[in-house]
This record gives sequence, structure tokens and C-alpha cells, in this order.
Amino acid sequence: MRRIITLLLTAIIAVSALSSCASTLPARFDSFATTVERRADNYSLKDWQRKNDKFKDLCAEYKDNHRMYTTSEKRRIYESMATYVKAAGKSGVIAVTDTVSAIGEQITSFIADAKEFFESLGIRFGRK
Repeated sequence: MRRIITLLLTAIIAVSALSSCASTLPARFDSFATTVERRADNYSLKDWQRKNDKFKDLCAEYKDNHRMYTTSEKRRIYESMATYVKAAGKSGVIAVTDTVSAIGEQITSFIADAKEFFESLGIRFGRK
């Protein structure tokens, strides 16, 4: 009996830890993009390379877990992506092209998710 209770508690802790990590991604994205936007003028090329790497990591994490997020969380993430790209573009960072292509993939995913959501409500798009 003690073993079963221990297993249940471990499972509950694991599930809550995973869900809390996933739910913090919009906040981490927002914090990251806001910080970059504020400090963009002071970054060296090396700083931008590190920021691009961090941005790609955040995008990859989102791509792996995008179905876990609500529409408002996805919107918040996309707004943060746009803030980052805008800051990088204003600073004349050439290495942002890979990042923009990653954002394009995420937007395509968002559109597919939205279409799936509306179709689940019985709303169809396109000609049939």
C-alpha cells in the first residue's frame, strides 16, 4: 500500500512539473523578447549570436509542445517572436534570417491548429 501511494505521489509530482514547465514558456518568451528589445542597441555581434541561439531553443521548445498551449498562450508567444525579430531587424542583425524562417514554420503550425479547432466546431474552410 505504501508503495502504491509513493508511486501515485511521484506520478502527480511529475505531471505537475511537466505542465508547469510548459506553461512558463509564454512567460519566458515574453521576458526574453522584452529584455532583448530594451538592450538591443548595446549588443555586440557575439551577443546577438547568443540571443539567436537562445531564440532558436525557445522556438524548438514551442515546436515540440505547441499543442499543449491555449490560443491566448500561442498568441503571446507569437507576439514575443515578433518583438524579437523587430529588435534584431532594427539592430541590423544579418543572422536573423534563420530565425525568421523558424517563425514562418511556427505561424504555419498556428494556422493549422486554428483550422483544426474551427473544424472541430463544425466550421469548414475552403471549397467542398
